Amino acid sequence: KSPDDRAVVSAYTLSYVEATVSAMAKAMLDKYGDLPLVFAGGVMSNSIIRQSIQSKFTSDFAKPDFSCDNAAGVAIIGYHKFLKFMKNRG
Repeated sequence: KSPDDRAVVSAYTLSYVEATVSAMAKAMLDKYGDLPLVFAGGVMSNSIIRQSIQSKFTSDFAKPDFSCDNAAGVAIIGYHKFLKFMKNRG
């Protein structure tokens, strides 16, 4: 296969993943209302997918350093949100 073929397959794969994640996020928001969206994980650290998702939804992303483990990324974001909530609460 030529480098052009690999580029087309890569672009298609990223586009498909982004479209799938977007559809899942939209379905969640449609069902549950305006909840915060938090994304973490290796796939979500991809800059192309991340930029597209951020252009469509209000969302938070774990830093790539924390995206190798979904639970760690979500826990850290949740911790920071909790601290902000407690600070604003009183």
